Amino acid sequence: MDFPQEGLSDFQDRFPYAFGTLALFFLILFFRVGYLQIVKGGYFRAFSLENTVKEIKVPATRGLILDRYYRTLTDNRPAFDVVVVPQYVSSPQKMMKGLLDLAGIPPEWSEARWKLAKQSPAFFPFVFKRDAAFQAVTRIRTYRVAEVAKEDPYDLRGVDAVAYPLRDYPHKELAGMTLGYVSEVSSEELARTEKGGVRNYRAGDFVGVSGLEKVWEQYLRGKDGYEQKIVDAVGREVNAEEVTSMLIKEMAEPGYNMVLTIDLDLQKVAEEKLGSRSGAVVAMNPQNGELLVFASRPSFDPNRLATNVSRETWTELMNDPRKPLLNRAYQSAYPPGSTYKIVMAIAALEEGVVKEDELVRCPGYLNFGNRAFHCWRAGGHGAMAIRDAIIQSCDVFFYTMGLRLGPDRIAKYARMLGLGEVTGIDLEGEKKGLIPTTQWKLANRKEAWGPSETLSIAIGQGYDLVTPLQNSLLAAQVGNGGKKIEPHMLHHFEAPGGRELLKPIGETNTVSLESLPIKPETLKLLHEALAGVVSDPRGTAHSLSLLGIPIAGKTGTSQVVSNDSKGLQGIATQDHAWFVSYAPVENPEIAVSVLVEHGGHGSSAAAPIAGAVIQKYFQTKKEREGVPVQ
Repeated sequence: MDFPQEGLSDFQDRFPYAFGTLALFFLILFFRVGYLQIVKGGYFRAFSLENTVKEIKVPATRGLILDRYYRTLTDNRPAFDVVVVPQYVSSPQKMMKGLLDLAGIPPEWSEARWKLAKQSPAFFPFVFKRDAAFQAVTRIRTYRVAEVAKEDPYDLRGVDAVAYPLRDYPHKELAGMTLGYVSEVSSEELARTEKGGVRNYRAGDFVGVSGLEKVWEQYLRGKDGYEQKIVDAVGREVNAEEVTSMLIKEMAEPGYNMVLTIDLDLQKVAEEKLGSRSGAVVAMNPQNGELLVFASRPSFDPNRLATNVSRETWTELMNDPRKPLLNRAYQSAYPPGSTYKIVMAIAALEEGVVKEDELVRCPGYLNFGNRAFHCWRAGGHGAMAIRDAIIQSCDVFFYTMGLRLGPDRIAKYARMLGLGEVTGIDLEGEKKGLIPTTQWKLANRKEAWGPSETLSIAIGQGYDLVTPLQNSLLAAQVGNGGKKIEPHMLHHFEAPGGRELLKPIGETNTVSLESLPIKPETLKLLHEALAGVVSDPRGTAHSLSLLGIPIAGKTGTSQVVSNDSKGLQGIATQDHAWFVSYAPVENPEIAVSVLVEHGGHGSSAAAPIAGAVIQKYFQTKKEREGVPVQ
């Protein structure tokens, strides 16, 4: 092939430059290899024999849990873990003595942890103690030496103290059961994930164990990073500038921050008002189902379970008769008492078994069969229509409605309003409650329904069981004009350092605007009656009218023991106290359900708590809008 003369000449002119560049590259490479092999050869030979490259985990910072106004509900704080790498331990006995004297770790704890450590890979750092005191950390690092004489009392080769972001719950018991807690991943969980082909966790990692921490673990946890370091024969880091540039480092990815619909101010008021009493308070926005308060008492401090949980601590919590690990807001069901009369009124009006102006006489009891079923007012209420029956909570009126309706028609409306059904709240372990039917009785008790049992369920006793969450939903859907909503407390997730909106799995923050099949005139009457419970001097919650806020509500008192057993002594025999409400009466912004176990009367024990929450809601609303509070 013939090249043009001018092209060949141009190539010949460039060739010396290309050859020179290539020669210079190989010359540099030659001298570099020679330097590493001849000049630094002895260093790298000794380095390879005395040291090794080790991958050090860089733990991801767990995402924060924030309230609706970005106030911290959970945080992370710097802490130190005392870790042991079994392959570097020469004398377990001297190591344990050192941990006892220098870090205060009891021998029995060390022995148990050492047994677990030996079951892990020998090169794996095993956590002996979480959240060690800084003084202990200083002592441990002071006594970590490469050579240990026979007469030395301690041998801490293989022991170290490493920094770790530890979960912190700054409000302690506040919302403890709802937030849940994190703890060291169990061996059972490790085995399960590995069996499923998932290796996201290693021994010593933290994992959500309950509450929101568990449900949204995959979003909150983040992704651990790692970095390679040179360590000597006892596991200490070696500073070697010649090889540092060749080590690999992968940054940790923090977890997503979780923003809730919960209002910290309202949550505090609810739990403070419950105080030492057992019970629950649930408040939600009736227009979209956002939960503003989700309180359960007694509670527990999640910080106690995040690190170094002793058997005594766990036994104390498990055996506590008040059950602080139980979230009463949605995991406990109670007879609804007279709050169930809301359902009864809707069912009676919708089924046409009573007219708005029909009068039913209450002499203080209703004779049925060979028994008298009493009204709460011994002298009776006289003749009254349904509106006044709700305001004054007349039992005889609703006994009569129960007999006209029967259990199956009552159950139809109760379930339509969300009672006896799971709400789908974004937490685990929701209790369904119970709304009985004739079929249920036959299937579960192997008996036919007794007519007198209808009188019991008509006033929220007998087999009826609902959760405080369900009762809050009942009040919210009546208050919003019969619109079906879904309770939820997750608003959204945010990427660290930004306000990026992320859609959670299951789209839990969706709002349904489906209308319940209830006639407007039924809801109108009910609004007026529930408002009268507070505004009418005869109303059972008239004391709340002093707040100056238009509140609609219904008190309830549910029996714990039968009337025949009322002579028994003790708080455990007292009735449960209920109050459900929404405010303002027109276009409500908040619906509240309060349950006080063994609190007595709903009007005196539960209603004041709901009133305090509602009052705080409107007070803080004015403050945020810049309106001075009177």
